[in-house]
Amino acid sequence: MKSKTPYYDQIQLLINEMDIILANLQSDSVRNNANLRDQAMIRIKEIQHKIHDLKIKRIAAETSLQA
Repeated sequence: MKSKTPYYDQIQLLINEMDIILANLQSDSVRNNANLRDQAMIRIKEIQHKIHDLKIKRIAAETSLQA
């Protein structure tokens, strides 16, 4: 299966991982445990940075294809 754009699959996997983490944050066991909550928030920040970096790479790849 061919990706719609460069890095699309990687970005989608990261978004899916973030969705799972956000769903876990809604559970009482995670919400009431400061350590688990902090770890989840740190991971979300890491994912957001990775997505941002991949989007920049995708734009650079699309730009180089157009040139």
